Amino acid sequence: MCNVLEDEYHFVCECVLYTDLRKQYIKKYFWNRPSMQKLISLFNSGMSKEIRNLAIFIEKAFLLRNEYIYAVSAT
Repeated sequence: MCNVLEDEYHFVCECVLYTDLRKQYIKKYFWNRPSMQKLISLFNSGMSKEIRNLAIFIEKAFLLRNEYIYAVSAT
């Protein structure tokens, strides 16, 4: 969708396809003016709520990604 490599940084912090999910499940600190340092901090968080929300974000983002890919390939 974004025409860039979809690595972990792009997936969690930048991709516009996941903006609504990002706002819902990840604290604004991590995606507002994102950086690799913030992403690493999120991944290494000892806060169980942040890790749980990250896992939910990833699951829902993958579902959304698959729906998008299927919709694009069907047209």
